[in-house]
Amino acid sequence: CIHVSKLVIDSKKEKQPKRDRRMLCARLSCLQDDFVTDIESLHSNRYFFSDQFRMSLAHDVSSSRGGLGLPGTVASHIPIIVLQRLRINISEVCKEYRERVLQECKMTVNNTLRDFIDANNHPLLLTMLEKTTDDVFKKQNCVLENHHADIIEWENSTYSSNHYFMDTVQSIRRTIFDEESDKPSYLMGLNPTKIKSLSNDDQKLIDTQIEIFAYWKLMKKRFADNIIMSTYSVLVKKPIYTLLSKGMIGAVLRKNDKDVVSLFSPKGDVIQCKQRAAIKGLIIFL
Repeated sequence: CIHVSKLVIDSKKEKQPKRDRRMLCARLSCLQDDFVTDIESLHSNRYFFSDQFRMSLAHDVSSSRGGLGLPGTVASHIPIIVLQRLRINISEVCKEYRERVLQECKMTVNNTLRDFIDANNHPLLLTMLEKTTDDVFKKQNCVLENHHADIIEWENSTYSSNHYFMDTVQSIRRTIFDEESDKPSYLMGLNPTKIKSLSNDDQKLIDTQIEIFAYWKLMKKRFADNIIMSTYSVLVKKPIYTLLSKGMIGAVLRKNDKDVVSLFSPKGDVIQCKQRAAIKGLIIFL
């Protein structure tokens, strides 16, 4: 967690907008919750058991159905195609999350710099360090963008060794066929009597709906964790705890002696103000 206590600085400053004084980790936690909510809201549970989804799935199945296979057989590539469609907007959600984390981190570091370095007394030093900060975060954001692209590409492979998938499938089937159980609202349209009256093809269609729904639940949890963990590692932990300190020191050391003096010297009008105050004090003393 990063938290900087408010420092008392003698020089007068322009009134700044009210800052969020929560720790960075608290603000990032809120962004993580928002990101998970955004992933969840891409497709509600109800959508997977809606007439719209069933009709779309039925069209995919019928267009690829052949004469081979057991009654009600669904081609293995159909769920993969459907999952690809479900993921179509996922990169935009990641991009928005990445940009929001980037802004929070940059704002935290820049505010910290301004707390410790008086902009009136050392404007050149502050400007240089802010540019160093911007360069470091810009580079790390590019690295993270590539990481996120890899994670999104991983999900093109439909695979998991996690038992959560089949556990979810079996749980939904038990819920549907247990007439005394409390069904979630998205399963209210399914009951044993209705399912038994359907054809082989339509019953298999419901099985496929359940399996796609179960895999989507597993995938979005895994995906959200991977995105959040990679974001913290690349855009928060590494730049703030490792790269920035080295980058800032390096930026100063690359300057020659004359430039270093300029960086740490007060601005001209500040020097003149101090000189006038000193002369005034001397006159009073005399």
